[in-house]
Amino acid sequence: MIRGMWVSASALGPAQRAEEILANNLANVSTPGFRQVRFAFQQAAGAAGLPTLPGGAPAPGQAPGLTTQLDLSEASLETTGNPLDLSVVGSGFFAVQGPGGPLYTRDASLVRGLDGTLLHRSGYPILTESGPVVVPDGGTFDVGPDGTVKVDGETFGRLQVVELPDPTNLRLAGRNLIQTDAPVVAIESPQVVQGASEGANADPVETMVEMMAVLRAFQANQSAILTQDSSLGQLIRWASS
Repeated sequence: MIRGMWVSASALGPAQRAEEILANNLANVSTPGFRQVRFAFQQAAGAAGLPTLPGGAPAPGQAPGLTTQLDLSEASLETTGNPLDLSVVGSGFFAVQGPGGPLYTRDASLVRGLDGTLLHRSGYPILTESGPVVVPDGGTFDVGPDGTVKVDGETFGRLQVVELPDPTNLRLAGRNLIQTDAPVVAIESPQVVQGASEGANADPVETMVEMMAVLRAFQANQSAILTQDSSLGQLIRWASS
């Protein structure tokens, strides 16, 4: 009985973490280029084959762990007409110069800094093979389909567009940026679209359904703890009488 309480209690932490992940996915369904986090409940050692609830949530009596992975699937593009909005078609990611090294994103809705440097919304510069892009006051900024950047009609360099081949080694770095310790692969012929913004790949309806399934699992395990606690109390009172 005490083991049963432990198993039910062990399920609460992963379920709460799953709710936090889903809440973050839901909060970012309108964030350009956002990549949702997917999760899976794993059974504790010796518990393989136990059933799960719809949506992959843990059933009462399980002691699951939680594994997470970034969903790199594409989302739809929306034409904005803003030359500072860039998108990449396919599996590529733009490179951004972070404080500790390169970071990666599908969100390239750029802004122009005070010195003319084109910046990601995080304030970090977007990178070309020649470094950050600087557009002078009144200057023009054009990007070709292969990522070639021209400033005032002169070729500046080509945007760094890379693939992240190891999705298990990706970490969210905040501000819609991704960090990895694994080697990245430069895309030789990227497909870049200027004047378009990619949406998030999180679906609000699907996310809400998953949140409800996980919440029901959390409540079921809470109920199981209370029931077992009550039964254990009755047993103790019977044994001491």
